[in-house]
Amino acid sequence: MRVIFKSFQAGVGDCIFFCLKEGDRQYAIMVDCGRFSQAIRDYVEKELNKRIDLLVVTHSDADHVEGVTALLNDMPDLDIGEIWFNSYKRENGGVGTPLSEKQIECLRCLYGKIPQVIDVLNTKVNAEHAITLSETILSNPTWEDVWRRAQIKVGITDHLLCDGAFGKLRIISPTQKALDALDDDFLELFYEKLRSEERRVGKECR
Repeated sequence: MRVIFKSFQAGVGDCIFFCLKEGDRQYAIMVDCGRFSQAIRDYVEKELNKRIDLLVVTHSDADHVEGVTALLNDMPDLDIGEIWFNSYKRENGGVGTPLSEKQIECLRCLYGKIPQVIDVLNTKVNAEHAITLSETILSNPTWEDVWRRAQIKVGITDHLLCDGAFGKLRIISPTQKALDALDDDFLELFYEKLRSEERRVGKECR
């Protein structure tokens, strides 16, 4: 089996292709795309014949997502076998703390005013990009059918490529303890910001 690795300039983010070839058969994997260029379009059209067997979006930073959205919008006839994108929503349910009526009203008043939470490197990361990509996927029934929305795993799991004909893809994920700690940190930050904004605009929200 031949493995072709192709990386494209995509701004400060990534755009990576793995093309596995066995005789006349081919299995193409695309990982992220920060900026959709003509070179990427040409590669997908001419080398992959508009077929991506597995599209992986690792996370919703703009420099990994925006080019994927542009690709799908520009090539609505793209044939995709499977999409892995956790989007902005977990599907495993869980117990949440409901917001009070006052908090809900304050959130409505503050919509668009709360600064985005960003990482220490100040990279662009927010739910808006994830929502845009999600809506693009959902606009095409064929893509919607192959979208695996909850690929978050715990520990190490293997995914067979084409029932094992092209080997397997190993997913190395955080532990459940680490994921729970991340959720706790997010909720603590969210409620701290909400309480602060409630005090600042309390009169406006009444």
